[in-house]
Amino acid sequence: MALALMPVSLVLRAFGDLSESVLESSPIKFNLLKPLFHYFENQWLKNVDIQRWNVYGLTLRTNDNCE
Repeated sequence: MALALMPVSLVLRAFGDLSESVLESSPIKFNLLKPLFHYFENQWLKNVDIQRWNVYGLTLRTNDNCE
């Protein structure tokens, strides 16, 4: 998932679209990915402000400026 590279205003919609797309295209794959979707939603979308992990438009995208 490249949600950290998208504009903040599009992240929630893109996450919903992604999970819905996987569900519609392959319920078996969705069941395999369901733990990942739940983890990401519960840990990163509900507990951490999106601006804290989103790097869209930033010059430095890591916590190590040497990278």
